Amino acid sequence: MSSSFEPNPIHLCQSKNDWLDFQKEFYQLAMTLNFVNKNIQSYMDQRVPLHLNLKTKIKPMKSIS
Repeated sequence: MSSSFEPNPIHLCQSKNDWLDFQKEFYQLAMTLNFVNKNIQSYMDQRVPLHLNLKTKIKPMKSIS
């Protein structure tokens, strides 16, 4: 008998606002550790979702639908 294991996705945030709140807290913490350029403060204040790529630049993501 063969079986396959397919884990379900883990949902840490139940809504778009939860996700944006999480990102805001995460980037504020990352800024205190000097991992993130402080120019993203305006994005965080506006709760714009961000894509963090340490090799390139921080870019706003498309809207979460």
